[in-house]
Amino acid sequence: MNISKLKRLLKQHCISPKAYALEKPDVWFEGYYLEENTDCWIIYYIERGEKDQRNSFDQECDACECFLEELLSDPTTRIKTARKRGVEEK
Repeated sequence: MNISKLKRLLKQHCISPKAYALEKPDVWFEGYYLEENTDCWIIYYIERGEKDQRNSFDQECDACECFLEELLSDPTTRIKTARKRGVEEK
């Protein structure tokens, strides 16, 4: 898996774009961040400006797979189905 495929899968699984960053996030960001360094890929969870390193990988494919698993295992990352379908209208 690569970043392009990861993006497609995140969308397919209704993961909120607000829950993750694949490029350097702004200072107010809170969520999962996949960072490409010169020699490795690092997964962080950022909350209140604090970066908590979850994992690091030598290969993009391994980092992408783990990143997807992290997001899928966290129920707070999903787009609300009712909102997505426009059901909340009153």
